Amino acid sequence: MRVAVIGTGHLGSIHARIYSRMSNVDLVGIIDTNPSTANTVATECRCEVLSPGAELKGKVDAVSVAVPTPLHREVSE
Repeated sequence: MRVAVIGTGHLGSIHARIYSRMSNVDLVGIIDTNPSTANTVATECRCEVLSPGAELKGKVDAVSVAVPTPLHREVSE
């Protein structure tokens, strides 16, 4: 399964680490508005940093939305 993680703060970085260790998951990339955090997590998880607003349709099968709760709808849409 191809997965992306949006938001790599405390919880999102945990999601990314877990996905990166799963044999049946391809962590396609992570998205975060903080470039420093994004680069750190991507390096650790051996995946790509995708730009905020990246078109994920057709590139992933699932997305972990790990942003603050008030932003879930906006990010998901």
